[in-house]
Amino acid sequence: MIKRARTSPKKNSTTTPNTEALALTVESYSPTPAQGAPLAPRGSVVIYLAASGSKHLAKLRASAKRGKRLKATELEQFDRAEQKDLVRVSLKYAGKVLADSVPVPLDGQVVRLILPYNGGELLKGELTLHGEDVERRVSAVGLRHDPPLTKVERAALKLVPASMSYLHLGAALPSALVERNDEERRRQEQENQRQEAERARQEANAERAQAQAEAQAERAEARAEARAEARRGGSEDFVAHLFDVSIQSMTPAMSAAAMLELRREALSEQQM
Repeated sequence: MIKRARTSPKKNSTTTPNTEALALTVESYSPTPAQGAPLAPRGSVVIYLAASGSKHLAKLRASAKRGKRLKATELEQFDRAEQKDLVRVSLKYAGKVLADSVPVPLDGQVVRLILPYNGGELLKGELTLHGEDVERRVSAVGLRHDPPLTKVERAALKLVPASMSYLHLGAALPSALVERNDEERRRQEQENQRQEAERARQEANAERAQAQAEAQAERAEARAEARAEARRGGSEDFVAHLFDVSIQSMTPAMSAAAMLELRREALSEQQM
């Protein structure tokens, strides 16, 4: 094993922070049907962060491998960092900032980031953590809980080129740890505007536009019924899909972005 040699700065010299990037691995998570809240909600990638050597993070990793669930109150504790001694990190995927200046306590306590995920392929090595001495000071556990997909949705996601895989993973949901990322929100708004313009051109055919309007109405009704049924049954999953006719009128990139937005809406509702 080759170790990096430590170098001492010369006296009276100006030093810069040792900013590094740490590539993260995301493991598939399948919760058991037992009572409790999943460590990763359906249709999300959740990143748990803690100081290196954290026993709490090691315990959480073991729980995730067994598909264990936790009480909602336990998970809520991971959404804040109250220690004074902190290291701040940023999370990126394929060059896109998903969370910036995230506080990670140095006492071993765990914090989490919840990212909307549409089910598309995530490229290895593209999910990275950035910060001063991040390789030495921070450890992470990444969990992926795949969303339910129709055959047509799955086929559309496979058509998204690797160069546009950033469409599969969204910015972290706003929380006490993460404020709404203005840069990412602006990018999403611009992307949404572009999608709307493209969709308007594609819907010039009156018959298709009418069919899509009817499908959207059916989808809204189905989602409302699914939400009501989920709340009655105490389930944390809100099933949301794009109808086949909607996907057929979109490019693969547009459908991927639309599916990601559905997951963001469902996750946001669960956090309320």
